[in-house]
Amino acid sequence: GSTGRRAGRAAVSSRLLRGAPEYIQDALLAMFVAMQRHGVVPASLAQGLIYPLRKVAANPSLTATRPITLLEDPMKLFTKGYNNRLQACLRAYQEEQGKSLLLSLQHGFVFNSNCTTALWPTLAALEDANLHDKEIHIVSFDIKRAYDSCEFWSNELALRRLHVPERFIQLMREFDEQA
Repeated sequence: GSTGRRAGRAAVSSRLLRGAPEYIQDALLAMFVAMQRHGVVPASLAQGLIYPLRKVAANPSLTATRPITLLEDPMKLFTKGYNNRLQACLRAYQEEQGKSLLLSLQHGFVFNSNCTTALWPTLAALEDANLHDKEIHIVSFDIKRAYDSCEFWSNELALRRLHVPERFIQLMREFDEQA
């Protein structure tokens, strides 16, 4: 059965990397350090494989799919490391300042948050309206391919607003431009 995870073009899976000899893992770490230091992503790592993902398993039509880009697993590991660091910085900021750096409506990218967390205020409003026999009007927008429609420069503006180091922004720009 499928695990729901696929490797990129090179077919080097994270499972294969975990079981790799130490010298391979050391070389991968050295490459990650060089990427950080120089703000450059090797072209072979930045390339993705566009794969059609079925929205409904029983419908094999291409119109019933959405494209995803399969990244190389070493790049997934690299970005996961950065994500973990950013999450730690966000938690540290919240502990020091007593408030979140992100808006309370921000649920994507936030550790221990997901679409269910985002629905709690709506659920609370519905329960309150039901409990107090009040009328309630709710509008919900589903913006098709919202993230895909974001320009790269807008992501850079958001990262700068959060005071993310410029070297990281440059590295992510490099990755986006090559992907």
